[in-house]
Amino acid sequence: MRKIHLLLLACFSAVMGLNAQVNISDFDPGKIVLSNGDTLNVRIKPDRDERMSKQIQVWDVQNSSQKRYLPKDLKYYTLNKVEYFTLKEEEGKAVFMELKMKGEANLYGYTYKEDKGKKEVVTDYYIRKQGGGLIKVPTQPSRFRSDMSVYFSDHPTIPEKITNKQYGYFDMEYVTEEYNEWVKAGKPKAPVSTQPDDREKGPKLVKNKVEQEKGSRVGLDIPLFATYNFVSYPAALNQIYTTKTIGFGFDLGVGARIRLIRGLNMRMGINILDKGMRVTAQNSPVEIQLSNGTTTTGFISFNERGRMYYPGMYLSMSQEWSHFHVGGGFNLLFYSFYRGQYDYTLSYSSGGTQIEQSFDESKAKGSLLVHNLLLDDQGRSPNFNTQFDIHFSVGGRFKIGDNITLKPTVMYSIPMISLYRSGIEVQGSFSNTQLNVSGYQLKFGLITDIGFK
Repeated sequence: MRKIHLLLLACFSAVMGLNAQVNISDFDPGKIVLSNGDTLNVRIKPDRDERMSKQIQVWDVQNSSQKRYLPKDLKYYTLNKVEYFTLKEEEGKAVFMELKMKGEANLYGYTYKEDKGKKEVVTDYYIRKQGGGLIKVPTQPSRFRSDMSVYFSDHPTIPEKITNKQYGYFDMEYVTEEYNEWVKAGKPKAPVSTQPDDREKGPKLVKNKVEQEKGSRVGLDIPLFATYNFVSYPAALNQIYTTKTIGFGFDLGVGARIRLIRGLNMRMGINILDKGMRVTAQNSPVEIQLSNGTTTTGFISFNERGRMYYPGMYLSMSQEWSHFHVGGGFNLLFYSFYRGQYDYTLSYSSGGTQIEQSFDESKAKGSLLVHNLLLDDQGRSPNFNTQFDIHFSVGGRFKIGDNITLKPTVMYSIPMISLYRSGIEVQGSFSNTQLNVSGYQLKFGLITDIGFK
């Protein structure tokens, strides 16, 4: 019994805590019309579009708390100059629909979260002429062209524009505006123009909610990442590499984002990133050419810390939802600039005398290991290889205003080409296999998407 009392007390405290968090400052002035026709000036709590279509929270002055209203309770409400009407969607369920365009033809938007599939937040259009019934605007392109060209058949040019694909589903606000302006002008034979060049002179349109959720068709793409670099190498190279972690770096870029279909985007542009190298070798044998022209075998001990800066281009595909995205692609890096530091000691015998020489370079523009020690048969330096990485990403998605979308992202980059030719081979069953070093990256950053209207 005591446990039950404690449980009830905990539930009561939780409820009271939730109520305590509700404040009148969270509610904006609005108006509701009850199902019996009474009109009340109230304060309504703003919420996401898909929630506002199902219910609203109204401030209860008497109890200093919030009260929920469903579509069955209201005929209409308005908040922040946006009007909502209780109407029945395609399946006959009463919902709140936002009035997009008003006139001879009223255009409504019903925003909701899909129950199945990708569970995206989408907006369906519904339209109704004065004296007619409410119908849903088809989203499928062929049905849209056939149904809407018939629906606006009394207009002299809209059906042709729809048939010729000049107007599509996402242009319904423009279609409705053009039709209403034509009716308002007395239905002249020469229609009122609302082409893109003239739209700035006409009424300002509310952006389509689907367009807002998915972003504009084209945008500026700015990826900024901090990278954590590490290398992968065979165990046989443990005498050279003492660590697999290289530390932090960066990946900066700029490019374009293009929406291919709803939710699917392509990103491409140019970037520069860095990969690191950290090596230590003790008493590795090397050939040393003496001043008299002869060569001898000596030993080298060295430490090197350096970074390669790669300019290149990136391309990726991403599937985006309202607040989430996943993607993958590749990064082609053209060539590299090296900056690093190293110190080394040479030990060798000359004329029966043991000689030891020490050197250091604090601002090296070439790698001691790659440029000076690993030479091919003709004496040419193999340098660092051109890189080709594939990457996978996942992250969030948050809109700032109408045109800016911020995408905090985690990305994992996998190299398809080694950093350089190691010069060390092992005997295989059929041939020799060269041991190579590859640079991987884990990236944390932000992709800024600036959409173009």
